[in-house]
Amino acid sequence: MAHFYDPNGDIHTEMELDGVGGACVLVKADVHRDGAMSPTFPFYHLIETEGFAKMTKRLGYQVVGLPNYLIYHYNE
Repeated sequence: MAHFYDPNGDIHTEMELDGVGGACVLVKADVHRDGAMSPTFPFYHLIETEGFAKMTKRLGYQVVGLPNYLIYHYNE
């Protein structure tokens, strides 16, 4: 998704994804209420954030990324 970054692009631009990385994941509370979690066990051969994306899609939710939304890591 990093290859789609446009410094002048709209930060609300969405693109559909099959999986997610663990840097920053924004999740609506209803998704967790329906039982989605980051599995520590193999879920369709995937674990953690990749398994979470697969689980949410199996529950009928859409997984999207925000290619123009930058996340910064800060060390204290």
